[in-house]
Order: sequence, then C-alpha cells, then structure tokens
Amino acid sequence: MASKPKRGKQRGRRVAASPSPVTPSPVAAAKPAATAAPPSAAGLLAVLRDAMRRSPHALPLAGLLSLIVIAFQPALFAGFVWDDNIFLLDAKPVRAVDGLLDIWFNPASMVEGHYWPLVYSSFWLEHKLWGYNAAGYHLTNVLLHAANTVLLWGLCRRLRLPGAWVIAALFALHPTRVEPVVWVISRKDLLGALFYLLCTHAYLRYQARPRMGAYLVMVAWFVAGMLSKSFVVTLPAALLVLAWWQEGRVTRQDLMRVAPLFLLGGLITAGDLWFYFGRAILAFDFTFAERFVIAAKALWAYAGQLLLPYPLPVIYPKWDIDPARWWNWVPLISAVALA
Repeated sequence: MASKPKRGKQRGRRVAASPSPVTPSPVAAAKPAATAAPPSAAGLLAVLRDAMRRSPHALPLAGLLSLIVIAFQPALFAGFVWDDNIFLLDAKPVRAVDGLLDIWFNPASMVEGHYWPLVYSSFWLEHKLWGYNAAGYHLTNVLLHAANTVLLWGLCRRLRLPGAWVIAALFALHPTRVEPVVWVISRKDLLGALFYLLCTHAYLRYQARPRMGAYLVMVAWFVAGMLSKSFVVTLPAALLVLAWWQEGRVTRQDLMRVAPLFLLGGLITAGDLWFYFGRAILAFDFTFAERFVIAAKALWAYAGQLLLPYPLPVIYPKWDIDPARWWNWVPLISAVALA
C-alpha cells in the first residue's frame, strides 16, 4: 500500500514553488521617473499655425474680444447716472410685470419722448432677471458693443476692405464709443447699430443670391433698427451709396431693392415725430435755415471727433447758428462741394 506524503515535505514543495518577491535596489528606487521635455518655441508655433489653418478667424476674433474686455471691464462696476435715473429707474412699465403692453401699445406711459419700444423691452427683460443691479445692464451694453464690433469686422471682410481687423479694432476702442457703451440709457445707440449692421449683411446676402426669405430678413432688421433709434432711417441711402461704390452707378434694380425701406423708414419716422412733438417734452423751435446750419456743423463736428477725439466734454457749448451770418453757411457749402 502506497504511503501518503508527509505534510512537512508537501508544505516545503509549495513554498519552493512560489516566486520570491524582488526587492528593488536603493539605486533603482532613488532614480526619478522620466518627464516629458517642455515644448519648444518652434513646437508652439507649429501648434498655433495648425490651429490657424483649421480656424483662421479664431485668433483675430479672440483679439478683438480681448481688447473690448480689457477696455470696458471697469464699466461692470459702474452705476446709473443722469438720464438713467429718469428714463430707466422712473419708468413704471419697466418695473411692471405686464409692462410690455404699455411699452408697445401705450407709449405715453413712458418718460421717453420717442417711440423706441425695443430698447425698453430689453430693459423690461433685464429688470425681471436682475432687478436694478446696474452690473447686468452694463454687461449687456458691453456684449452689444462686442457684437457690433464683430459684425463690422465681418462686413469689412465681406467687402474685401484692406485692414478689416484694424478698422474693427479702432471702432472697438475709439473714445467716442465710451458713452454709448458705459451709459446705460444709450442702449438705443447700440441696438440701432446692431440692426443697422445686420440689415447691411442681409442686403449683401440678398444682393449675391436674391431670395424672398433673405429680403424679408433684411426688412425685419431694418424695422427693428427703426424701433430702436431713428438714425437707422439713413440706412437705405447708405445702401445706395454702397451699391454705387461697388458698381460705379446706381441701377433701377438698386432703387427697387431699397424703395420699401425708404417707405417704411419715412412712415415710422413720421409717426415718431408726431408722437414726440405731440407730447412737447422738449421744444426745439428752430427755423428751417437753422436746422440746415446745425446739420452741417454736426457733420463736421463728428468727422473731427472721429479723427481727433479730444476734447470730449460731457456738455458741449452752444453753437452760433444764426443764418444771417454768412460764415455759418461755410460748413454746409463745404459739405456740398465735397459731395
């Protein structure tokens, strides 16, 4: 009969069969792990060039937005000033839950003398989001200015203007842009400019590929601009100038494209003036001749501020607009001669 193996020998065979742990040497334990070499300047440039090839507009866009953030971030810590208290804080429809109805259909309930309901609709919405926290209103203005800057850059590129990015950067940082961005109630300038640029883009798209949908979008942007600020009424004339610059002449087709805009702009402006003078909030009893003098002087004043924006006082001195003095007609004669 076969004898059973002894337990001691069996245990010994099991111990001998298991591998023994390897103890690392002190030298191996002290050796640091290998680390990746820092990227070289040439490697970073290669990565940047590859990113630019994939998205060539990303870096210029980031540059424009960075300029705006750096320049206008102090506005986020500002409060309400001057007309903000009159036209915004004292506007009951902005505070009311159902205030949109009054803003659109009962404009006499507003302190504002003009019919610009889109501006106050934006204030109404903001009031429901953050009350009268001024930072929210300033942030919206800065974002609108950023959108206008990007739209202007895109428009210059679409028109193949040299230095498109530089033009947009100058617009973004020009000192005359501070007032409409930092002054909350100047939202009307920012919204008007937004729809002005959007309508111009839509016009160029329709010009390249005439479709009814594109044309209706153009008209919608124009009406939105007119309901933001009345200076948008100049857009149809500006589009004709653009057509002349592109082709060297204005065709009948060009006139037909903008004719509905002239009509709508005239109707909305007439209604706005009727509403404004009917309320008689501010009476400017200028004669027809005085208005011509003011318009010509304003044209040259804005051109001067564009080239040399200094000084930029908060309150400007009154002009001499007496039409009986011949030198007051020099700005108008000069503007007509240059045209």
